[in-house]
Amino acid sequence: MSETPLHFKTITELAELIKSKALSPVEVTDAMLERIRERDQHYKSYATVLAEQARTSAQAAERAISTGRTAPRGANRRQRPVLHQRREDDGRHQGFDESCPGF
Repeated sequence: MSETPLHFKTITELAELIKSKALSPVEVTDAMLERIRERDQHYKSYATVLAEQARTSAQAAERAISTGRTAPRGANRRQRPVLHQRREDDGRHQGFDESCPGF
């Protein structure tokens, strides 16, 4: 039975491999960037690929892991992405958050 390619692994599987040091964040990032490079010519699903920024972030994660930290210095684990925005004119939601029904 062959090994599952990285791009088909779940984030949980990748995290376990990184935790066990069988794989590094840089290796995951490079594999995903390579997959994008190979496939995006056909699918054209990315407007912009920030490869250098992705590699820099992966290197920071790798340094953090090697020193025993779980997140790169300066990372705020409490920071949440903006999932909605209220329109100033009528107050209606532009996206989803906990206050939206069904979220």
